[in-house]
Amino acid sequence: MNKSINLSTTLLLGSMFGSACVAIFYLGYILRNASSSGFYAIAGFGGLYPIVMMLIANLRERIKKYVLFLNAALAIVGSYFVMLQTPNFMIPDFKLDTLPLYCYFLTVGADFALFEIGVAEVSRRTRDSSLLHIGAGLGLGSVIVAIVVMVGINGWLYMILIVNYIIPIALLVYFLMYPEGKEGETVMFHPQSKDIARMYFVNDTTKGLKLMFYTIITCFGCIATVGVNGMAIPETDIYNAGFTFWIMAAVGSVAAVMIARYFLARIHAMESTVEKERKSQFPWLGFAIFQSLLLLDTTILELYVPGFHLSMISYIRSGFVFGFNIGAYFTVIAVQHPPKSNYAYYMTLSFFVIFSIAAGDYLKIVVSDMNTFGQVAQYAMYIMAALLLMIALLVLAQVITIVRKRNRNIVAPVEVPAQSV
Repeated sequence: MNKSINLSTTLLLGSMFGSACVAIFYLGYILRNASSSGFYAIAGFGGLYPIVMMLIANLRERIKKYVLFLNAALAIVGSYFVMLQTPNFMIPDFKLDTLPLYCYFLTVGADFALFEIGVAEVSRRTRDSSLLHIGAGLGLGSVIVAIVVMVGINGWLYMILIVNYIIPIALLVYFLMYPEGKEGETVMFHPQSKDIARMYFVNDTTKGLKLMFYTIITCFGCIATVGVNGMAIPETDIYNAGFTFWIMAAVGSVAAVMIARYFLARIHAMESTVEKERKSQFPWLGFAIFQSLLLLDTTILELYVPGFHLSMISYIRSGFVFGFNIGAYFTVIAVQHPPKSNYAYYMTLSFFVIFSIAAGDYLKIVVSDMNTFGQVAQYAMYIMAALLLMIALLVLAQVITIVRKRNRNIVAPVEVPAQSV
C-alpha cells in the first residue's frame, strides 16, 4: 500500500507542478496587453485564492480531498472557457477578452492551489517513504513543462489542451491509490498527526526567522533564474530555450534531492532531541551557502559577462541552478517541519515559490530589448547586496543555533556522593 501511495503522491506533485508552470508560461505576454483590472484579477486569483484554499485544506483530511477535486475541476473548466473563446495565439500576439482573461486567472489560481497540495502530500510522507520522492516529483514536473513548451510551437491552446489531460489522469491515479474509508484517511493523515510530528520535529525557537531568510533567498533565485535568463530573448528562441531550461531544471532538482538525502535522511529519521536540532543545521547551512553562491555567480554571468546571456550555456546553467534551488529548498523544509507538520506549513512555503516563478515569467517580458537589459544590470548590484545581507543573517542565525545547541548538549558532570568507610 505504501508504495502505491508514494507513487500516486509523486505523480500528483509532478503533474501539478508541471501544470502550474505551463499555466504561467505566457503570463507576461497576457498581462502586457491587459488593463489595470487584469493585475487586480491576477492578484486575487493567483495570490488570495490559493491562500484561502490552503486554509480550507488544512482543516481535515477529508476536506483536503474535496479541495483537491474542486481545484482540478476549476482548472480544467476555466481553461476550456479560455480555449473556446480565444484564438490559438502565437507569441507575442496575446490579447484576451474579459471573460476568458478572468477564466485564465482562475485556472492559474487553481493550479497554484493544486501544486501546494502536491508539495504537502509528498513532504508529509518523506519520513515513511523517502526524500527522493520530492526530487522525482519536481523532476517529472520539469520534464512535463519542457515537453509541453515544445508543443507550444504550434500555438498556446495546444499547451492548455495537454495540461487538461495531465491533471485528471494524475488525480484519477491519486484517488484510485487512496486507501478506502475512514481508516484510509487515518493512514494518510498519520505522518502529520500531532503525536508523530511532535516526536520527530526540529525544536528550534529561531527556525521561523531562518526559514524566512531562506525562503527569500530561494524566491530570489527563482525570479533571477526564470526572469533574468529570459530577458530580451528573441521570439524565435523562446521554445528551444524553454525546453533546454526545463530539462536542466529536472536534472538540477533531482541532483539536489539526491545530495540532500545523503546528508538529511538519517537526521530526518531521528527523534526530536537537542542533537537532532544541532545536526540539522549543518546541511541546511551548507545548502543555503551553496545555493546563494550559485545564484550570485549565475546573475553575474548573465548581467556582466558579454556574450553569456542568451547563449545555450546560459539556458543550461540557469535551468540547473533553478532546479537545484527548488529541490534543495523543498527537501530542507520537509525536514524542518513544525510540531503539527500541517498542510498550512507546506502549502504556504510552496506558494511563495510558485508565485516567485510567476514573477520571473512576468519579469522576462518587461525587459524585451538589450537596451533595457543594460539598465537592469546597473541596478542589479543593489539587489545582490540585499541577497548578501539575507545570506549573512541566515548564516549568523545558523551559527548561533549550532553553538547554543552544542552547549546544551554537553552533559554536566554528576557528583558521586562519598561513601563512609
